Amino acid sequence: MDIIANIILTTLKIIPRCLTNCLGTIVGYIAFLIPSKENKITELHLKKLLKVASTKTIKRNIYFNLGRNISDMFHLKSILYSTKITYSDNNILESLTNRNRPIIILSAHTGNWELLAASLAKEANGLIALGKPLKNTFLQTLLDKIRLSCGTKTLWRNNSKDSKTLIKSLKNNCIIGALLDQDTKLKSLHSNFFDLPCSTPYSIINMSKKYNARFVSTFIFRTNKNNYKIFIKEIDSQLDTNKILDEYHTNLENKIREYPEQWVWFHKRWRTQPNEKTMSSEEYINFLENL
Repeated sequence: MDIIANIILTTLKIIPRCLTNCLGTIVGYIAFLIPSKENKITELHLKKLLKVASTKTIKRNIYFNLGRNISDMFHLKSILYSTKITYSDNNILESLTNRNRPIIILSAHTGNWELLAASLAKEANGLIALGKPLKNTFLQTLLDKIRLSCGTKTLWRNNSKDSKTLIKSLKNNCIIGALLDQDTKLKSLHSNFFDLPCSTPYSIINMSKKYNARFVSTFIFRTNKNNYKIFIKEIDSQLDTNKILDEYHTNLENKIREYPEQWVWFHKRWRTQPNEKTMSSEEYINFLENL
């Protein structure tokens, strides 16, 4: 499997980025045209939560962005060194390399989130990313190789060896990144996001508090065709877990309102209610329609 993954990556790297971006845009446009449940959910999210009157352009660009992100993964290392990436707070950026505590990057699926991990790994000499195992083991191997080439090591959930590595990483004051903007089957707490409670995993916060970790909300957005900006803001580590999640969601919502086309609006973010009932796709669409 490793040999096949290496062959595919080597082959795709040869294809010019402009061509892979074109292919990614086409794939995104096809996804935009298909009358899927995800498309319906995207439209309802934009209308009901973002309060957008006309959703067509934003919805189309959401899928364009997704297609471009997928195609850019195969050129991630070259993009990292050829693209202008700036940070909103250089003081926090400098503290990534001079640290005496573990740092937990609380991030989301904004902009090009794989490029975010690669950039942080470059600045901090390595990054640990927490991830949900993929159903397709070959794709997981491929993703592992792409991330490792840029200095990011992924620890997959439900792997006892990786759980031990996580604890060791906390003890060694490593930088650990987690994407918290999805409704998962992990233990979660509800926190307001666009004025609605959403179920958010919290275990990494509770665990990291035991090791005196710092918490930093960090989101990347494309500011023009080839430039990116990473918005980085420290969250008071003395706050309780609920308040850390609340501040994380406030920071994320503010940036999504500024860059609405660069977040995954097709995800059923609010599907698990405070009573722990998880809605089906049909129930979720009905829920959104009645907001």
